[in-house]
Amino acid sequence: MTTTHTITDNETGRDFTFPSEEAYEAANYWCANATKETVIEFCAKHGLDLHEATDDPFFPAGRKLVDDWQNAAMELYARVSAD
Repeated sequence: MTTTHTITDNETGRDFTFPSEEAYEAANYWCANATKETVIEFCAKHGLDLHEATDDPFFPAGRKLVDDWQNAAMELYARVSAD
């Protein structure tokens, strides 16, 4: 029996569920060792946009990464890797 592993993002309060604790650890390792660009490209390739609109002048393009982008990316990586 496989037990899922869920984490809650401290900033957003969103839950992210992984197929197992081992899958979470593997995704965490991947995210920590990949470049930000690699992570964003991987997610885009799999249909997950990690950006949101903003009117903050610090982001002149009007888009920024969501606050929990790393957790969202890790959750996707774990799901894709489990397939």
